[in-house]
Amino acid sequence: MTNKNNKTIKSIIISLIMILFTCWYLFESTSLDRITIVEAGNYKIVVQDRDKNRTTIETYIGISKIIKTDEVYDIKYKKRILQRPRLITITPVN
Repeated sequence: MTNKNNKTIKSIIISLIMILFTCWYLFESTSLDRITIVEAGNYKIVVQDRDKNRTTIETYIGISKIIKTDEVYDIKYKKRILQRPRLITITPVN
């Protein structure tokens, strides 16, 4: 009887983990924002929005030599729960 209960509990736990992972994977949002570059590193940038909130955004390539700090850009990025936002596009504002 105990062996059957253990298998049932394991099945429930595995099912819950799979459901939580699927929810986390599917709930991704894309955002557009006009920001100012505060700091540009090799694989991350620190940006500041109009409300003076700072956010660190990951990049897949080193863009520190392409963009300038204290300049205004339009960015598009994706974000998920418990992850840093990831840059999709960045365009200078003229």
